[in-house]
Amino acid sequence: MRWFAAAIITLGAFGTANAGSSALLEDGKSITVGDATITVESCSSTASTTFCTNGSVQFAAAPGPNEGFVIESVSSPGVTAFLPAGDDITVMFEVATATKNITSIGLITAGTGNASTGETDNDSNFCGIGSGTAMAGHSTKISLNYGSPCNSPTEKDIFITKDMNAHSGSLIAVTQYIDAVGAPEPFSGAMLLVGLAGLGAVRRRRR
Repeated sequence: MRWFAAAIITLGAFGTANAGSSALLEDGKSITVGDATITVESCSSTASTTFCTNGSVQFAAAPGPNEGFVIESVSSPGVTAFLPAGDDITVMFEVATATKNITSIGLITAGTGNASTGETDNDSNFCGIGSGTAMAGHSTKISLNYGSPCNSPTEKDIFITKDMNAHSGSLIAVTQYIDAVGAPEPFSGAMLLVGLAGLGAVRRRRR
């Protein structure tokens, strides 16, 4: 009985983690990261190469305990510049969480020269709640503002529009950390309660 209770507690503790996933940077593609579903709403490029449809760029689950993602080259992630000099990609992502409220966004740009990533964040009513820019080799944190004129004090569904511009440099990777807080997932919470009940039964038996 003891091993069963311990196994259930372990399952409950790890039930909130999702396996990492990745998808091409194309309209309609989505991945699940933690409590969030991240979907490409639109992708366009001003360059002669069509980065949004040629399968050379992907977005994947970000490292660490957050609902974020990484944009990078498919052929050589994190090493090969996915955006060379003179090219520009604009992408809109929808980030929808199941139970958590999104509180802030971290943005890191890896690249060379004067490459940059700028973004504008909107709530589900497309009311502006934050913006920021990170130059190559730098990061920024965007604290989201859900106050006036936006209606909701918290948000589980936001839209992120990213402008990734290589300028005269190059972009290697763009990392997005999305901080979200809220109640634990129902499944993991229920399994944790079952595990605790099992431990209680073991103790009662001993008496």
